[in-house]
Amino acid sequence: MDQQEFFKTCEKSFALLSEQYGFSVVEKKKGQFLWECVFKNGTTGIRVMYEVRELYVRVMICQLVNGQINRTAGEIRPDTVITCFGLDDLLSVREVRGENPFYHSLNVARHTLPELLEQYVQDLENHGTDLLLGDFSIFDSLDTIVKNRAKQADFKEWGDRAQEFGW
Repeated sequence: MDQQEFFKTCEKSFALLSEQYGFSVVEKKKGQFLWECVFKNGTTGIRVMYEVRELYVRVMICQLVNGQINRTAGEIRPDTVITCFGLDDLLSVREVRGENPFYHSLNVARHTLPELLEQYVQDLENHGTDLLLGDFSIFDSLDTIVKNRAKQADFKEWGDRAQEFGW
């Protein structure tokens, strides 16, 4: 698959977002190993990233800040303001990921890119409509998950020195 095919597949798969929620493609990034297609409406951004070397697709749901997607840079600390979360974390909070055997092998080596993207769009429609419409109240729960994961990683890597980072 080449970059242009990836972007066409994203646009086709995520057409529902355009039709029902007012999203449009606002950015196509073509890195050597990471391709990204970004959709936005008035409140929400969706980042679809394809990691070429890993054959892995990730979808991030973002709350727009002043009409823009703010990307968390660097290490996550207790005081980090996070405005983008993975769809996988949303599904875990809503307790739907374990129900679907599709999620036991989420990469392009086991599924075609259109299959993956169609599943993600279905999940957004079934479990993330509130976010697509600009209701980000679940972000508090997602923030807790991501920061707990960062805290665990810091303690694993740094031991008690992780307390110096605010944990």
